[in-house]
Amino acid sequence: MELSSHHIHFFISYAVAFIAFTLIAKWYLAGAVLVGAAARICARITLGDPGTAGTIPVVIEVVLPILLFALLPFVSKDRRE
Repeated sequence: MELSSHHIHFFISYAVAFIAFTLIAKWYLAGAVLVGAAARICARITLGDPGTAGTIPVVIEVVLPILLFALLPFVSKDRRE
């Protein structure tokens, strides 16, 4: 099977999309989750106890950004190799 211009266009588009979504995940989503978690923790402290409905999201939003930033080097390492 010969490599046509359609194949090359597909691979280039795939690589650009992969890089774009990786940068979006790294720069935007991780920071947004971190800021959202901080805002909810501040609201919980200042406004009082919302019960279980507020405890579970706060726990998830505290752990999620930590995991996103902690596991980021492993994703970058796999991409470089």
